Amino acid sequence: MGHEDACSGSQASCDSVLAEYERKLPGSVRNEGRSWCTIRDAHGDLLAWVQHRKKAPRARVYPYVGRASARFVEKLEALGVHTDTARARTSWGNVAPVGAYVPDEVTALILVGVHLGVLGERGHEERVVGGAVDVDDDAEYREGRRSLLSMNRIERNARLRRACIRKFGTECAVCGMDFERRYGPIGEGFIHVHHLVPVAEQDAERSVKVDELRPVCPNCHAMLHQSSPPIALEELKRMLREP
Repeated sequence: MGHEDACSGSQASCDSVLAEYERKLPGSVRNEGRSWCTIRDAHGDLLAWVQHRKKAPRARVYPYVGRASARFVEKLEALGVHTDTARARTSWGNVAPVGAYVPDEVTALILVGVHLGVLGERGHEERVVGGAVDVDDDAEYREGRRSLLSMNRIERNARLRRACIRKFGTECAVCGMDFERRYGPIGEGFIHVHHLVPVAEQDAERSVKVDELRPVCPNCHAMLHQSSPPIALEELKRMLREP
């Protein structure tokens, strides 16, 4: 069952987990499928699956931990969060997903914190934008220094995102990419939503109509924001058609 059809408690669980990922990884988004919600980071990489059940008062969340599931379970259980293995017929890298019920915001905070901590221990790959550089394959590089980051987070409305997808679908408005058609079930419901009037340029909260949004794939979304203000959709389409 999808997010909209789930009970309020299950929706609240999913919302709490999404909010915590957004707090730690700005730009994280939820994609709502027919049976699962997926949460992905700003690059489109999978962070977690959320399972809703009609009679369950809370959602079960399965963060992506790959082959570090034993460490993930050990840390969660030590903090009093009970885990179980997914009964769904799916796996990541032949490892059955490990998840936990999320009854409140505190559990969401613990679950997401432990998840990102485990990914950090595994050397979770960071994406870097830039040109070609000379790389010494034998060199060693220091990473992992902790720093405190303070920022203002601009709130997005999840209902507005759903309304955009209901009206315009999940096909990219620029290149026509459809992730479910291209990748199968794992791409179901996956798409970014682009604000034609950038939210970051607003001085304060305001009402936004669904016609001010368009579904776009992550690649086109990144290209739209290569300039400020963003490139117009029609202009990016023209650029895409050029040989």
